[in-house]
Amino acid sequence: MSTGGSEGRLTEMSRGTRPIIGNLLFTVGGSLAVLDNASAEYRTPTPLRLISVSARVKTAPVGAALTVDISVQSAAATVSSSIFLSPSSRATIADGAKFSGVTILSSGISNINVPANSTLRMNIKQVGSTTAGSDITAQLDMVQ
Repeated sequence: MSTGGSEGRLTEMSRGTRPIIGNLLFTVGGSLAVLDNASAEYRTPTPLRLISVSARVKTAPVGAALTVDISVQSAAATVSSSIFLSPSSRATIADGAKFSGVTILSSGISNINVPANSTLRMNIKQVGSTTAGSDITAQLDMVQ
């Protein structure tokens, strides 16, 4: 498994009355495995409000779903915490599927508002049991 990167890219799209100011992409290439801090971390330059998270893979997991968690750690905190309220709320790609989308505002998210200078990380919590899955990209949409 090769670790990938994270990159922000600005968009001019809008969601409701607030424009999406960016999409943060976390990527991991190759065959996937359960791993915390699986890709490069991203430090928030300004306070952000998370809108949605989605994940897609090139090769679908087989035998079990693939589950991704996003953790956030503020500059003042000593440990990171999941943006999701419970493990069952995490972004999940079903067995045999290649995509799963989660809308943050309706899916049990605890850390919608992320302070400036926080660190965001992607953690792979579960992979397929027969075929793990490969080449994942998780995307966070955010507003300021």
